[in-house]
Amino acid sequence: MGSPTITNPLVRHMIAQNLRHLLHVNEWSETELSRRSGVSQKQVNNIVRERYGCSVEAVFEMARAFKVPAYALLMPGLQESGDDLRHLDQLVLKFRTGSDRLRRKLLDA
Repeated sequence: MGSPTITNPLVRHMIAQNLRHLLHVNEWSETELSRRSGVSQKQVNNIVRERYGCSVEAVFEMARAFKVPAYALLMPGLQESGDDLRHLDQLVLKFRTGSDRLRRKLLDA
């Protein structure tokens, strides 16, 4: 059994939009993303063009290639967040490894 496929049109749109942004910012072609991520060029093109759903594994591999957390590809507003991703990643790590008291504090902030 393969990786689950993301079929929700809104999520697919968000992934495609974020990939287009990251391709532009990094000045990469879809071919370069394919080479760096191991996701086939055809699949990258289909994801960016929102033609088909994509596998969760492909999302992780493409995020790894861009050196961003996988959840960043699912977030609205990636274009505006820039360096905030590093801050968000640190916050998520603190949340995962922190005490119940710290989690409550972060949730109430």
